[in-house]
Amino acid sequence: MKKNLIIRVVFIKILLLGFCPKILGDENLVGVWEASGNNIRLEILEGFKPNRGVVLRIKDADDFSVGTWIATDEGITLKMGFSGSLINFNTTEKFTWRGINFNKKKEVSNTPFIQLKNNKNEFISKLILNKWQIFFSYGFSQDKGEAEFSTTFSNDSGVLAIAGDNNKEGIYPWSISSGLLKFMGILVLEARISDNYFLGKSQNDTIYIFKSKGKSETVTKANLNLDKEKILSALVTDSWLKNDKINKFRPIEGPLLGRVIVTNPKNELYTTYEWEYSPSTNSIRINNNIYNAAILIDDKLLALLDKNGDQTFYKRKSGGPGKVYTTADVTKLEINEYNLEKIKTFLSGQFNDSAKYLYSFEFSENKRNGFLHKWKSSPFSIIGQHIKSELISDFREVYSVEDILFFKSKKTSYRSESELQRNVSQSRLKPKKESEVLDDQTRLIQNLSDLNKKKLKLRLTDISGTVKDILLPIDSLKEISKLEFVAE
Repeated sequence: MKKNLIIRVVFIKILLLGFCPKILGDENLVGVWEASGNNIRLEILEGFKPNRGVVLRIKDADDFSVGTWIATDEGITLKMGFSGSLINFNTTEKFTWRGINFNKKKEVSNTPFIQLKNNKNEFISKLILNKWQIFFSYGFSQDKGEAEFSTTFSNDSGVLAIAGDNNKEGIYPWSISSGLLKFMGILVLEARISDNYFLGKSQNDTIYIFKSKGKSETVTKANLNLDKEKILSALVTDSWLKNDKINKFRPIEGPLLGRVIVTNPKNELYTTYEWEYSPSTNSIRINNNIYNAAILIDDKLLALLDKNGDQTFYKRKSGGPGKVYTTADVTKLEINEYNLEKIKTFLSGQFNDSAKYLYSFEFSENKRNGFLHKWKSSPFSIIGQHIKSELISDFREVYSVEDILFFKSKKTSYRSESELQRNVSQSRLKPKKESEVLDDQTRLIQNLSDLNKKKLKLRLTDISGTVKDILLPIDSLKEISKLEFVAE
């Protein structure tokens, strides 16, 4: 009987000793750990399942990775990338991992975590009151961005703005419904938040970790129903960014009707479409899309809501002068035979469309007729045994039969041919010398600069109805202290 009792006691002691490292580690693992002798920091958090969690490894601003930890009977394994290693605890405040000694510095959060499914309102409050550092890690691909959540048309939906040098930069809608969070096309099934961290788990068990960078700045909002003039003024001020394109809302026909000029970052024309604001229906139409609600956030973000509940976002392009455009910035010219000289001046210069074709108006001597030229130029070069050009495929051989030329490419993966016909019709264009090209470009730049300058004119209408414009040698009415008419 005594022997049996001794064996049982020894067996229990062995079990306790065997589980001791896991118990010790599992209770003390969560926290912020710093390596001895270098600047590696591990921020270890609990996960959404027992005995497992998330690890954020940070060495410097651009050297980080997101990993996981799991506790088993063998101990605690910390995994970064595709490989994991066991943690060996020396004391409750020290452990060794991959030959590096780590010391515990502090707990991960000063406040308890709040589950989204348990307290939606408190969760949203912390989500929008903090600026977040977002860490994305996919194997060897890593991105990092700064994010801010704002509410727009309801308390459980809004806009997520991500900034930073990464491929996730942009503005995205977010929403919460039935305890699920959705942002950037990601459906987060479980989420919890504190003043320091946000943790989310998607449907494919991917873990997303955000770290607080401090409190967000105070947000001011303008609503279309209450601040019509403010939103309309903001709409036509400077320019906006949407889908990596610059959008310029300009009043044209009137203060409530105009065009959206869309360009790429190089200010090259991409497209244009119409916009209109209706005070009677309190709606904004952009192209064929009608938005019945609008919110302006800190004059940096414009959120529009359509009848289906879908949101569209525009982000203010930084660095603008704050210019509010009006119809005074538009020059209108009636096309009629009385304005031939003005029409010629108005249409002088060189133009391009969104396909980068160039256009030029050539007027005849009577100014009533002429030619409209459309063309596209592209450099070519002969390298080795082929000619390279953007307008036709690279080719190595040219065949001529009758008046047709065939340009043949000898690529191994496919055959590419282009054909051109010799042409003897009248042509209004001819090649230029390099010096002529540069001189013409200088002249066009100067003409464009002159056209963009506001000119003050005195407009006289005589008794016959003829209108005469007299260019004044000043730029603004503010320069006039006295105006007199003197008959000599």
